[in-house]
Amino acid sequence: MPAEFDIKDNGYEGLSSIEYAGRGVRYDLGRNTGLVHSYVDSNNVINGVTYFYAVTSYDHGDENAKIPPSESQRIIQRDAITRRFKFDVNTAMVVPGPPASNARDAQVLGADGNTARRVNGNATGKVQIEIMDPLKVVDGRKYQVAFDTLSTGEISYYVTDNIEQQVEFVARDTIIISTPAKNIIPGSVQVQAENGTVIDPANYDLDFASGRIRGVHPGDLPEGEKFTLTYKSAPVYFSRSLHNEDNNPVFDGLRIRVQDDPVALDPTRSGFKISTHNTNLRYVVRMAKVGRAKPLPTDFEITFSNYDTTATGELVSPADTSIITKVVTPFKIFDTTTGKQVDFFINESNPALRNKRWDYPETIVIINPNSTRPTDTVYEVQFSVPADTTYNATGDSIIAITPRPPVYPGEGDVFVVFSFKPFEAGDQYEFETKAVTFATQDAKNALSNVYAVPNPYVAFSAAEIASPIPGQRDDRRIEFRNLPEKCTIRIFTITGELVATLEKDDPSSSAIWNLLTSEGQKTAYGVYIYHVEAPGIGSTTGRLAIIK
Repeated sequence: MPAEFDIKDNGYEGLSSIEYAGRGVRYDLGRNTGLVHSYVDSNNVINGVTYFYAVTSYDHGDENAKIPPSESQRIIQRDAITRRFKFDVNTAMVVPGPPASNARDAQVLGADGNTARRVNGNATGKVQIEIMDPLKVVDGRKYQVAFDTLSTGEISYYVTDNIEQQVEFVARDTIIISTPAKNIIPGSVQVQAENGTVIDPANYDLDFASGRIRGVHPGDLPEGEKFTLTYKSAPVYFSRSLHNEDNNPVFDGLRIRVQDDPVALDPTRSGFKISTHNTNLRYVVRMAKVGRAKPLPTDFEITFSNYDTTATGELVSPADTSIITKVVTPFKIFDTTTGKQVDFFINESNPALRNKRWDYPETIVIINPNSTRPTDTVYEVQFSVPADTTYNATGDSIIAITPRPPVYPGEGDVFVVFSFKPFEAGDQYEFETKAVTFATQDAKNALSNVYAVPNPYVAFSAAEIASPIPGQRDDRRIEFRNLPEKCTIRIFTITGELVATLEKDDPSSSAIWNLLTSEGQKTAYGVYIYHVEAPGIGSTTGRLAIIK
């Protein structure tokens, strides 16, 4: 069953305009789906059955030269003697099945599930880790994700486990040589001579991506002398995939996906962070409607004092005054990143409320704290009285009209205006991994669920691979399932004669018997007893039948 993914919006899709000569068919160039780098086969695969996969690339041909599309080759060979399969780089064999009965999944330990923990920075995007191959996950390893700016000004990131590595090389003076080191993190490098002398970095040129090195001047890295390169590497090296792409390389069974947030107001999270007075005012947070409003990757806190007024209409606890209009307010506004107070603007547009004192219907316009121009605005907040009309769930009829007096925010209440913030140079995240473990108690509980399939074995099994030689059959197979990672399976005749012994020591939950005796003879039809013994766990027995 083919699955096709092609480059998005490249001008080629559907059937090729060039027909294969003499064949009457055209190549399907895809549907502009976009490339993917992993694929889940949901075509009703069956546990224990062998499947073969190939990944092939193709081009769109040349319409002017009337050359039809072509694709890369895929080769799977089988040795005629050993009957082992040989695979090219773009082919694979897979036998689906669950892990051992006592296996516990590998885990990513971060801030929330598979999300990395933020160590430095204020970005609101997410760094998520996918477990691609649980068996390759390293136990207790800590990783750091660091963001930096490329020479082009683009934001990128790299992943490191901070483990030092070493390679030895023989210098060729000023001639470039290759080393096994790749994706080297700048600043982590040290080159030592055989006598332990540390070489000055000014004396060599090192390409961090490829690991190629040479001396700058003759004699800096003398010809024929041995040196040791100590470094830290990054399995994900200055990636620019910031939109949840799946194209980062897999390392230690993991793949990292990063979703950046563009600068924007976050009205959903904005609201009262602290409301000691249980205010019932409604509010709207939006981009400022006055000035040259632009979003800013900064959060703002509006900290209230008492809203009470004197007999003359003045605020009892004035906190600040708006710029230009000089309206006195019972609140201050702070930039949460710097902690500094921020200017704001209030326009008393309603003549009835034009009293040089803030009234709750009046819009609060926040000024960009990074600008010296009061017209550089950011966001605005407007409060309104609570609704006094209640509707039913569908909103088509009035249930009650109950006027509710407004409860104003007071001393200690804090309203926060949140924004979405992109990743910046210096942002850091971290996560730790926990490898697959095997629990003894889980295996004991599952031992009674061991079974053989097919049972009875009637002439053949659907899991058997077809023979490459016509008229002959390949190895027969009965599969024992729900096994722990380590156990011994013994098959006996009904009279107690040992027929075959299988040793299992792998993280899968199954073991295969080829229906041969320990001497390599084919087994006769009949009923057999199998005994499964798992060290430190226990044992179980069962029966299976072979019908030829």
